[in-house]
Parts: sequence; C-alpha cells; structure tokens
Amino acid sequence: MPGTLTPPAQTAEDRLSALLDAAVDAIVLIDPRGRIARFNRAAERLFGYAAAEVLGHNVSLLMPQPYHGEHDGYLERYSATGRPRIIGIGREVVAQRKDGSTFPIDLSVGEFRRPPSESDPSADREGEHGFVGILRDITARKAQEQQLRDAAEELRQAFGEAEDLRARLTHAGRLGTLGEMVSGIAHEVNQPLTAIANYASACKRLLLSGRAQPEEIAEVLDKISTQAERAGQVIRGLRKLARREERASDRLDINQLAGEVARMVDFEFRNAGWQLRQSLAADLPPVSGDGVQVQQVVLNLLRNAVEAMSEAAGHGDTVDLRTQVRDGWVEITVDDCGPGIPPATAQRLFEPFFTTKPQGMGLGLSICQSIISAHGGELRHEPREGGGSRFRIRLPAGESRE
Repeated sequence: MPGTLTPPAQTAEDRLSALLDAAVDAIVLIDPRGRIARFNRAAERLFGYAAAEVLGHNVSLLMPQPYHGEHDGYLERYSATGRPRIIGIGREVVAQRKDGSTFPIDLSVGEFRRPPSESDPSADREGEHGFVGILRDITARKAQEQQLRDAAEELRQAFGEAEDLRARLTHAGRLGTLGEMVSGIAHEVNQPLTAIANYASACKRLLLSGRAQPEEIAEVLDKISTQAERAGQVIRGLRKLARREERASDRLDINQLAGEVARMVDFEFRNAGWQLRQSLAADLPPVSGDGVQVQQVVLNLLRNAVEAMSEAAGHGDTVDLRTQVRDGWVEITVDDCGPGIPPATAQRLFEPFFTTKPQGMGLGLSICQSIISAHGGELRHEPREGGGSRFRIRLPAGESRE
C-alpha cells in the first residue's frame, strides 16, 4: 500500500515515538508550513488535546493572540528567506489550552532535519525537516517570582517605615535634649544680648555727651556686631538641632563640631561645678556624614557624663573630650569620673528601652548607636582606668556613607 512504512522504517518510527513520549517536557514538531507533525504525551497532558486532534493543524492552535498572528508572519519570512526566526526562541511566551485558558511556558525552538529513509521509498526525497519546540509549564515558577516581588516590595516598605521611625526618634531625641538644656540655652543667648544692651547704652551716652569720636563709636558698634553674631551662632546651632529633615552627607571637621558642642554645654558644666577639658588632635582628616547628627551624639554623651558624676559625687569633677585618628578611623572619646557602669548593665547599654534612669525612656544611647552605625562607624563603651566610663565614637576617615 502506498505510503505504508516498511518494517525497518516502522521500527525506527516506533522508537522515535517512544522516545518523544518518554520525555518529561512537552515536545511539538511542526513542518515548515507550521503544521503540527508530532505531539507527544506530555504535550497532550499540558494542552488537553489528544494528538489526533492537533496533527495536521497549524501550531497557532496552541497560541492566543497576539502570538497567533505573529507566528504566521515568522513562518512566511522563513519560507521566503530560509532563515528560521520562530517566535519564542529560548524565551517565555503564553500558550493556550483546549479549554481556552492561557498559561505561561518556557519555549525553546530548534530546527531539525532528518534524512530520508532508504527503506521508505515513499518518503520525501529531501527527508523530514521542520522545527521542534520544547515547552515547559512555568505557572508555578511565575507565581513564586510574583511572591518574591511582593515580599521584596513589603520589605522595601517596611525598611522605609523603619527609616522614617529612626529619623523621628532621632529628631525626638534632639528635641528632648534641647528641652533638658533650656536653662543653659537661655544663658547662652542671654549673655550676648546683655552685652549688646550694655554696648548700646554706652554708645548712646557717648553720642549724647557730644564728645564722641568716630573711632570710639565704630569700636562700640564692632563689639555690638560681635555679640550679635555670637547670639546668632547659638540660635543657628539650636535651629539645626531642632530640624526634622535629613541632610545630605557633608565633609565634616570633627574638631569644629566637637568645639561647637563644648560651647553648647559650657554653662551647664560650669553651673554644676564640673570642668570640661578638650584635647583635639591637629590635622584630623575629614569625615563624611551629617554634622548635626554627629553633634547630637557627642552632646548626648557629654550630658550623660554630667549626670553620671552628679549621681556619685566625690569621684571627680572633670570630663575629657578628645579627638584623634587611629588606624584609618577618626575617634571621639568622652571620659567621665563617675562611678562607672557594672558589667551586666554595660552589656545592655545600647538596647532600645533599657535605662537605669527613673524617668528615662532608654532610647538615648540606642539612637546614638544607630546614628553612628548609619555613618559606617562604631559607638562603644569601655571602662576607664581608675574608675569612670569612656564612650568611644569611631568614624571612617574621609569616606562617604553607604
């Protein structure tokens, strides 16, 4: 009978069919005109069609629009040019089942040629050729990818909320510190204002005397200007500490920042009978970061030192503020002469909401540590030789924050 396979050819065909049906992935063979020539059992399970239902039909039967029309265009281009450019070569596309439902697949397409069988005289002289598509259902993988994207978005939002909370706590910590320093702040502003009033009165007397020389008036006005600038510096420093917004990273002069903080607490120290000694190393390299936040940490440590010494009189009356550079780090240390911190307490110093103060919230040192960590640095406590405590800030010299 014409077209009937001889036994050897039948055997080869059976082996090929068995091989295709044994594959885990769906395999679809099409001829150059796009007609389905083979449809293995995995493809039957994947699409819901029996092989007999699709053999001889255009492969676009398995595709929804717009892939349906695009596929025909690729086959026409192949017929005209001989260059295979089938849609979905090694990429993800959408397939369509018998019931009309669509699903994502990973599709790999290759061209195949099989020489004619000598034992099959009815076979095409040029042999069998066309395209083989290997299809894998990736519905589960796409669902997992979406879950990962959703989880990443939730994590991003949670991180943003945590950063906002950290900024709010940092700001609240600054405001709390300023509130506790109100008497010292008032003194710092009142001193230059009193001097301005005195100089203005002196200038007025000189003018009314009729004997005032221009040089004398200019000298008094210069003094008024100096005191006004001093008051302005205090107010500007307070405004910087009270601001809510985060600032961009700057190149910081740590000695300048430390000196400004020392001036802020000067009255508070003197009023309590304590001495603040400064030892600022020359030629410190710059540090990259937010100057206001670094000042907040130093200010907090200095005020903690005063409180520690106030609670245990008789240990000493000096707090040391030092800067130095060591092993590529710029260090700021605050030493007090207080009673020191027991080891069990020291282990929990930087935990949120841990405090030894009756009225404290336990956020001060935790916020300080988070600020320094955000600058790529370290804040740690060390017992001081001879008694007392040392808090050491380490910041990377000349580096930007991540």
